[in-house]
Amino acid sequence: LRPSDVLTRLSGGQSRALMIADLAHISDSPIILIDEVENAGIDRRKALDLLTGRGKIVVIVTHDPQLALLGERRIVMRHGAMVDVIDRSGDEERAEKILGEYMSILSAARERLRSGLRVESKHFEVMGRREREPIV
Repeated sequence: LRPSDVLTRLSGGQSRALMIADLAHISDSPIILIDEVENAGIDRRKALDLLTGRGKIVVIVTHDPQLALLGERRIVMRHGAMVDVIDRSGDEERAEKILGEYMSILSAARERLRSGLRVESKHFEVMGRREREPIV
């Protein structure tokens, strides 16, 4: 982004990234509520690290399992009411890392498709395994 750029011409992903940077670096609000950190070119882990690294309390509303598992705690809502608070377990941290690897593969496939490149089975290796082999 340059000073000469017109903000109304930014893509959705660019404006979302700018909003996250603004919240992290300029906003003095101690609590941030974000509804679904989009996948439009934004590294959700980096965005969350950026926001939490500034000492802010970050509440993210999401149905994304990887994003939900990145937080230290999850608030469970049902019918508009808070019904539980779940602390992330060590096993959930490991599960998030596996999900992160799959998300990286999906992201790379999206980028290859956007660039007009082929997506082949060799692009789907996770931790040295092929997609046909079980994870567990």
